[in-house]
Amino acid sequence: MNLSCPRQTDDEGTTLVELMVTMMLAVLILLVAGTFATQMLGFSTVNTARNANTAAAQTGMEYVTRALRSGDGTAFTSATDSDAQFSTYATTGGVAAAPVRIHFWVDTTGTPARLLQQTTNTSTGVSSPVRAIVTGWVACTTSTGTPLPLFTYTNSAGAPVTTATSAGTAYVRVQLCAQPQTAARPAAVDATVRLPNANL
Repeated sequence: MNLSCPRQTDDEGTTLVELMVTMMLAVLILLVAGTFATQMLGFSTVNTARNANTAAAQTGMEYVTRALRSGDGTAFTSATDSDAQFSTYATTGGVAAAPVRIHFWVDTTGTPARLLQQTTNTSTGVSSPVRAIVTGWVACTTSTGTPLPLFTYTNSAGAPVTTATSAGTAYVRVQLCAQPQTAARPAAVDATVRLPNANL
């Protein structure tokens, strides 16, 4: 009588335990990869929003400072921490330079708030349409949350000018923050403009 055992071969397949372990490992790997992909997408969204906010703030600052530098050096007709109205000479529509009044102000009635600009040709009285310089304007704040002024006016000695029309203003400091994309923090830019005032 032959009592030898039959030979074991490897073609019996995998056991249920091996299959379950393999599936659990695959699920774990997919979860880690999915979490990583979600985080990368979130970082990309925030980075895109940060770039959009910075571009909006820089574009608005360039526009405002260029207009201030072109001023004719006379007193402002309106000068508050969120409003500036002054005269300049500009070429309009291919015609020789003419006196023009430029007005910047903040409109907080819309969502989001906007920094607006309107130009009026003072010799003809014709106004250009109101233009949004920065959509998504927000007030710049200190580290404690205190709002900072959009415009600050100083004389040639650096002392604040507090009169309603800011006569004697030599410098205007502009602190501009923009947040058209709320996925990122507001972008802040700051510039001081020396006004072309021959009397100072």
